[in-house]
Amino acid sequence: MSERRASLKSDRPLLPGQPGPARPGWFVRMDAPEHTRYRRLLTKHFSMRRMTALTPRIEAIVEEHLDAMARQGPPADLVR
Repeated sequence: MSERRASLKSDRPLLPGQPGPARPGWFVRMDAPEHTRYRRLLTKHFSMRRMTALTPRIEAIVEEHLDAMARQGPPADLVR
């Protein structure tokens, strides 16, 4: 098991209805201090300026996919 994966593993028993440990790459469900460390690393990549700069490309990708779905005709699977 990789060092990163090992750090996500917990020996604490789960309470009824409590979600299991976070999958690798899913820092949202991590507890501090791991979550804090990842959040600090990622925050600069999700600034308002960065998201605004990415908006035109994201819109273009969405339009390309919607156009491709329209060309195929119904039914359309938005999840896939």
